[in-house]
Amino acid sequence: MIYDEKCIESLFIRENPSFADIAIVFGSSDETEGEQRIKRAIELYKDGFVCKLLLAGGRSIEEKPPESIQMQKIALGYGIPQSSIFIEDRSTNTVENVKFSLEVLQEAKLNKISKVILVSSEWHMKRILWIVKRYFPSSVYFICCPTQEGCNRENWRQSDVWKKMLLNEALLLRVFQKNCLSNHA
Repeated sequence: MIYDEKCIESLFIRENPSFADIAIVFGSSDETEGEQRIKRAIELYKDGFVCKLLLAGGRSIEEKPPESIQMQKIALGYGIPQSSIFIEDRSTNTVENVKFSLEVLQEAKLNKISKVILVSSEWHMKRILWIVKRYFPSSVYFICCPTQEGCNRENWRQSDVWKKMLLNEALLLRVFQKNCLSNHA
């Protein structure tokens, strides 16, 4: 398997949390990853970095509830009040997560937010950051606070499955960047 290590390394973004208006938590079709992501968001909530969570994710598998609903159940079980949770449950991919999350914020009259924590897996953060910067107002500041479990910058070389996943992620990011540039040309 051929891969560009610098390209793979650039996918990983991890920043220290700071207070934000809301955290957007990106669902995953992988239940373990989804659980890791919501637990990271719960930690940020309980540590006082955010007082609202927007859980983003529709159905990846028809028999299961939307990813956001699965995460909501976990959050409620950890004592996060329903009034602090917003749900985006229509999306089928990351771009839709972002577009529909923005709609949820506008419908909830939360469109004056200035700082957002993004919660996902560390390998997914660069693409998420590109997408939110494309669709959200330029005045919004984003902080990438990924999970530390699973595939991350320290351990990705340990698994051929992770290497393959990261090659795919790098390709998706390149396609997204190319589409953005061609749409603005």
